[in-house]
Amino acid sequence: SYISVESFFPNPMDIAQMLIYWRIPYRYAMLVPMVARFFPVMLGEYQSICDSQSARGVPCDTVVEKIRNLPASILPLMYRAMRISNDAALSVELRGYGRHPSRNFQNKINLRPLEGMTIICLMIGFGGVLIKTIL
Repeated sequence: SYISVESFFPNPMDIAQMLIYWRIPYRYAMLVPMVARFFPVMLGEYQSICDSQSARGVPCDTVVEKIRNLPASILPLMYRAMRISNDAALSVELRGYGRHPSRNFQNKINLRPLEGMTIICLMIGFGGVLIKTIL
């Protein structure tokens, strides 16, 4: 499962580099790899909270029970998210991200014509599906 997802989606740093090339400010472009990095971590934290809640007698086996018990687990999840984001912010600051207005990358990403055509076709297809669902 992980291998298929990993091979289908591009590297998050490549996406950030593409966004910077499209003149998106560096601070906002770096959000993409950070979200890609911390989303699985937060899912693991939520699973850990559910395990702790189930050890205390709160059922968290099915999806309905997880949704029903979400208010009981949202505060510990927010606490852990704040702790992780504080650690990430300190790490980013210590590495010097955002210190200079421009950023250098090791590799350069070039869009091949076939990839450009694929992106255009996908955008047209998604636009058509969106218009069809609205109308």
